[in-house]
Amino acid sequence: KNYVACSPSTDYREQTIFDYEEHYAKRWTAMPARLFLSMGDHEISGTIGYDHVEGMNRFFGQVESRNYEQLEIKTRVFPDEDHCTVIAPSFQAGLKWVLKI
Repeated sequence: KNYVACSPSTDYREQTIFDYEEHYAKRWTAMPARLFLSMGDHEISGTIGYDHVEGMNRFFGQVESRNYEQLEIKTRVFPDEDHCTVIAPSFQAGLKWVLKI
């Protein structure tokens, strides 16, 4: 029930994560989970110009708008970090949050 998603690719397979969540919302009103989403503020895909921070925030907004019962969700953007360097601080902060340490 505890999830830490460090630098999730919301653009994967044409942003299907948004469709998966929408499908879930049609069937369920509860999501018994604690979810920590994080990104580095330098995460923009060069050739396609996809802003991963914006994608994470869009996903957060979509999920939060559902008002799922039993869901706790938190996002964090780490300054001066990119896709590779954000992993260590993200896991540390994420695990502390989901495990309530």
